[in-house]
Amino acid sequence: MSLADRVNLLSDTWALVQANRAPLATYIRLVSKLPATIELPQWDQVMTAFDYIERLLAGQPERDKFQQYARLVLRPVFERVGWDPKTDEASNTATLRGNLIGSLGKLNDPDIISGARERFQKSLDE
Repeated sequence: MSLADRVNLLSDTWALVQANRAPLATYIRLVSKLPATIELPQWDQVMTAFDYIERLLAGQPERDKFQQYARLVLRPVFERVGWDPKTDEASNTATLRGNLIGSLGKLNDPDIISGARERFQKSLDE
């Protein structure tokens, strides 16, 4: 399936979930079948949905479990893009990297939070 088709399918499925026409499990199953790519549009759609769910769960006991799940989905993508840009990477990979760092930070990923703090402190020391 092409990138455009994947993003459209994700968006349409998420819209059905939001309209209470499909269970969240349908969207989650779809996310689990995504190819291991580093394509910004695909992962931006997922991060947007995850952010929405995470905010809905504020103060709920299920929030920690969801955060753990979302980290398991997004962390492998971050591992592929890494903290530092590659010389030949696509221009939108930097955007993906920043979005992943932001999302994983909101999802309480301890390695991302620690890495961001280290990099911030290093920038202050320079």
